[in-house]
Amino acid sequence: MQFEDVRTVITESRALVKAMKLSKPNLVHESDAVEANKEIVTRMARLGNVLRAEKGAEQTGLQLTNSSVKAWLDVDSAALTHFKDDLHAQLVATQESAERLSGRLSNEGYVASAPEKIVQQTRDQLTDAQNKVEQLTAELERFN
Repeated sequence: MQFEDVRTVITESRALVKAMKLSKPNLVHESDAVEANKEIVTRMARLGNVLRAEKGAEQTGLQLTNSSVKAWLDVDSAALTHFKDDLHAQLVATQESAERLSGRLSNEGYVASAPEKIVQQTRDQLTDAQNKVEQLTAELERFN
C-alpha cells in the first residue's frame, strides 16, 4: 500500500508539474510513506522540496486527488487560476469538437456514403473526445 501511494503521488505530481509548466514546486504532505521516501519523490516528480505539513496548517495550493495521501503542490493562486482557465478552455473546445463529430455521425447521408474506414475514424475521434471531456471535467472538479 505504501509503495502504491508513493508511486501515485510521484505520477500525479509529475503530471501536474508538466501540465502547469511549474519549475520545481514544493510538495506538502501528511504521509509517513512520502516522508520516508522524500528524496526519491523529490527527484522523480521534479519537485523543489517535499515538506511535511505542520499540525493544523492550512492547505494552500493544488490538492493531489489520485491517492489516499493528503498532499498538495504549493503553488500560488495566480498559477492555479491560469491552470483552471486553460483547463476550461480545453474543455469547451473538446466539447465543441465532440458535438461536431456527433452531428456528423447523426447525418445518415454521411454514414451511408462515406467509406467505412472514415466513418470508423470519426467514431474513434468521438470516443476520444468524450473521454477527454470526462478527464478535463474531473480535473476541473479539483477546484470546487
